[in-house]
Amino acid sequence: MTNFRLLISVLATLLIASHLWGHGSPINISVEAGRLVASHPSDQIFAPPIFGQTDDFDDFADADFFPTLGNVLLWEVPGLEIHDMGDSASLALEVLARPVIGSSPAEHRVLWYWNPDTEAVEESPVEFHLLATGPSSLSINPEDQLSPAPFMLADPVADQTGFHNHTLLLYALDDDNTAPAGVYGVFARFTSNSYAPSDPLLILFNYFTENELLPENSLAIYEAATLPGDFDLDDDVDGRDFLEWQRLIGSTTRSVADASLNGVVDAADLQIWQQNYGNTFEESFFLPVTYVPEPECLMTLIQALAICGSLFRQSK
Repeated sequence: MTNFRLLISVLATLLIASHLWGHGSPINISVEAGRLVASHPSDQIFAPPIFGQTDDFDDFADADFFPTLGNVLLWEVPGLEIHDMGDSASLALEVLARPVIGSSPAEHRVLWYWNPDTEAVEESPVEFHLLATGPSSLSINPEDQLSPAPFMLADPVADQTGFHNHTLLLYALDDDNTAPAGVYGVFARFTSNSYAPSDPLLILFNYFTENELLPENSLAIYEAATLPGDFDLDDDVDGRDFLEWQRLIGSTTRSVADASLNGVVDAADLQIWQQNYGNTFEESFFLPVTYVPEPECLMTLIQALAICGSLFRQSK
C-alpha cells in the first residue's frame, strides 16, 4: 500500500501542471437549482450526454505498474472543471449499471466496449479502474451487473474548483494480458453530500482507434444501453418520462431527456417518447407490440400528443 500511495502521489505531482494547462475537453460540473449538472465546453463534438477526447493527444497518458492493480494504461482525460460548489461539499462518481438493449435473457452491464474488429458493442475483454489522489481505486469487472458504491473524488472539494483539473481523477485499463484496441466506456453520474445527483452521462476512453470515428462509436455504446424515450432511466417508457420531458423542455444542459441527441430537449424528443410508449427493457428484444395504456396513464398520453401536435405545427 505504501508503494501504491507513492505512485499516486508521484502521478498527482506530475499532473499538477493541470492548474496551468488543461488539455482535452473537460467535464464541466456546476450546480443548478440544488442539483449537480455535468455539461460540455463549447467546443465539444460529442452528443450532450457523452464525454471523451476531442483532440489528437495520445490515446493514453502512460503505461505503469501498480502493486495492487498490475500493469495498467493510464488516462488523464477527460479532466474535470468544477464551479459553483461550496467548499465543504463532497464530490463522488457513481458508476451505473445499464441494461444491454436486445439481450435475452435480460442483463445489465457496468463496463462497455466497442470492438473495432467487429464494429459492435460487446462485453469488455479487460478490467477498468478509477483512481483518485486519496489514494483510492475502484475496479470494474467486465462481468459486473450491479452498480458499485459511489467513488469519492474529493471531500471536501475546496482547492479543487475553478480550473481544468487533471489531478482529481485518473482512469486505468488493465493491461496484464495486453488490452485490445477499442473504445471503452462507463455510464456514471456525479453525486455529493450537498446537492442532488447529476443526470447520467457516458464517459469514453479511446485506445488506438481513429479519433474522428469516436462520435459515431460513442453513439453505438449509448444506444446499446438506452431505451429510447426512457427519460427517467427506469427501464420503461411511461407517463413519468413524459413528465420528465415536460419539466426539462428547452434545456440545453439537462440532456437526459434529449433522446434525439440534437442538443436541446424539444418536440423531437417527445416524438421519440410517443413512438416508444409502453416499451420496457425486458421486452426490448421482441418486435414492437401495440400497447394499450392503463386508464391512469391515458390522460397523460392524450396531453402529450396534444403538446406534440402543437409543437409540430409551430415548427412548420
